[in-house]
Amino acid sequence: MRLLTATLTFVAFASSAALAADEATTFVAPRQADALVSVENVTVRDGITSGELVNRAAHPIHDVVLIVQYKYEWPNEFAPGSDSPGRADKFTIRDTVQPGATFQFEAPETQPPLPAKGGRYDTVVRVLSFDETLPPAANPAT
Repeated sequence: MRLLTATLTFVAFASSAALAADEATTFVAPRQADALVSVENVTVRDGITSGELVNRAAHPIHDVVLIVQYKYEWPNEFAPGSDSPGRADKFTIRDTVQPGATFQFEAPETQPPLPAKGGRYDTVVRVLSFDETLPPAANPAT
């Protein structure tokens, strides 16, 4: 007998990704998603962004899509330049993270270099979406 598990995909914002017919998609508000999965202890060292993914959901999660935003702050915000070097990169953590567990991650892309005139980056990492694996549904006795 083969056990089937359901996979729910939680998306913090609308996405055009197509899902297989046997998967259910639930859209939740960002605050609800933040209560289930969060990113903590983000650091940037030598251009490498790392942090911890925390699963507060009741079930294992996987295929967590994170976005890393490198928000550039001009040396003089009253006279910004015309082209900001800031950017955003997204990547997927395919590993399964058990309920209550923490997963250490490192972004695959490095922080962009600062322009010669200075400034700094405010680096923010957020969860865009994740899949939660639900246990098999109990089959009613027939």
